[in-house]
Amino acid sequence: MTARFAAAAALLAAASLLACAGQAKAAPVDFGAEAARRAAVQPQVATRAEGKPRSSRAVDVRHDARGIPSRVTVEIGPANGAPFYAEVDLVRESPDDELPSIYELACTTSLAPRARKGARDVCQADPAAVVAAADDRVMFVDEAPPKPVCAKPALPADFLVMAAGEYNGREAGFQIDGSGHEATLMDIEVNITDKPVVLMLGAYEPTIWTVSWTPGTRIVAVLSGGYHRQRVTGLEPSVPVLGSSYEDRSPCPSFYITQSDMKQLNPIARDLLGRPVDKLYFAKQGRARVGEPIAPGTKLVSVSAQPPEAFRLPGSPRAGRAGLEDALRAGVLRRATPADAQAWVDEVKKRRPRADVPPIAGEGEREPRRPHIEHAYVVLGPFTYPSGLYREIAAFFIPKGVPKPKGNPGHSNVYDFEALTSRF
Repeated sequence: MTARFAAAAALLAAASLLACAGQAKAAPVDFGAEAARRAAVQPQVATRAEGKPRSSRAVDVRHDARGIPSRVTVEIGPANGAPFYAEVDLVRESPDDELPSIYELACTTSLAPRARKGARDVCQADPAAVVAAADDRVMFVDEAPPKPVCAKPALPADFLVMAAGEYNGREAGFQIDGSGHEATLMDIEVNITDKPVVLMLGAYEPTIWTVSWTPGTRIVAVLSGGYHRQRVTGLEPSVPVLGSSYEDRSPCPSFYITQSDMKQLNPIARDLLGRPVDKLYFAKQGRARVGEPIAPGTKLVSVSAQPPEAFRLPGSPRAGRAGLEDALRAGVLRRATPADAQAWVDEVKKRRPRADVPPIAGEGEREPRRPHIEHAYVVLGPFTYPSGLYREIAAFFIPKGVPKPKGNPGHSNVYDFEALTSRF
């Protein structure tokens, strides 16, 4: 046993025993919550979740013959895709211990507790379960690293702060992050020649900003903000860009620009730049002209601007209906039929117990909700939901044995035959 392992175990054992015996005023240990907290930062779990999980919660706690907690099932909400489960063993350092003091990861599995049969250990019963390596079982929670600091840009003594943006720009037809939202495009043209300029560019949706300017305009820094990922291109390499999207958890304060909410702009500008915004320009159809009108025929400057496709999330499908049509042609999807909707109803009736309620006079047994099959698809193989499904309302049937789709289904209805779950 390493010194780190022994120290952690001893501290946990002492805390648990004191709480149990009433020798301290600390609240009893919530083993489920503690297991969920540790599972969220365990390396195997983080790898499967493709980063820090967006959620982790205990959904089942089992006890041994003495009534001592022995295993916790933790539901993990990954950054993208369907939830999975971390099985966490609670171990007593010696048989005489009153409570467990060590948390160990047994395995991760896609099998929801309600879909498991019998009392067998799911780590052994599920062939697809990923068993934790011996050296990676014990789940420590190290001290949090220092919080990153937003680095303020070096600026000249006198400059202007110009803000521009909108909720979204023009549709790009692809995605640049894992949010499931289609990227949008913004073109920003700047014509201010009397003072250096700092730009604040903000949009809610994931956005690619292409910046250009007139000869004589000097852009000295850019703050890009949004709820989803933002990317800026076209600037001189020496111009600092501070990104501050909420989903990227960047250290700089996040903001975005809409006509209904502008109160956050001046406080952020004062904090990072030392002065408020001088003027705000709302984009129209993905374009904003900042400063004075640009004379016809003026050639704008843009340095090594990358095409929007350069920011496309690798391997991501085309957005919305186009992505679904691509999957149909590839044989990954097929259109759903009334038989698929009936199969869902039959499966629900077979596997869910009847409600213990009296029959209603004049009515037969109530049928489970029948899925609509307009814009509905059956998943046939490995599939990633395309972006844009927040506008393209669809439905997906996932048969038994078919891998759970990756990505974000947006507002789509999903019928999972394996776990017998549906989301609307």
